[in-house]
Amino acid sequence: MATITEQGGIPQLNASTGTGTGIWLLDMAKSVPSSVTLVGVDIQSRLFPPAQPNMKFFVGSTFDLPTEMDCTFALVHQRLMVAAFSYEG
Repeated sequence: MATITEQGGIPQLNASTGTGTGIWLLDMAKSVPSSVTLVGVDIQSRLFPPAQPNMKFFVGSTFDLPTEMDCTFALVHQRLMVAAFSYEG
């Protein structure tokens, strides 16, 4: 895994969409400096774990994230999200 640190003194933001239990974010929290903010997004909050100091969780759709999140993440994790997406033509 690549090292995720501050870039030019600016803390990096990293996201997990379809966060579920937050297992990926909890693992990342062990590997990155506390200045790196980890953001989890899911359509339901019922599986969110207790947040660490550098974690934030949001309820929302991957297709309809707030515009203030546009172009803010250094890394976005979307494991197995293909199963959640469907084509509606």
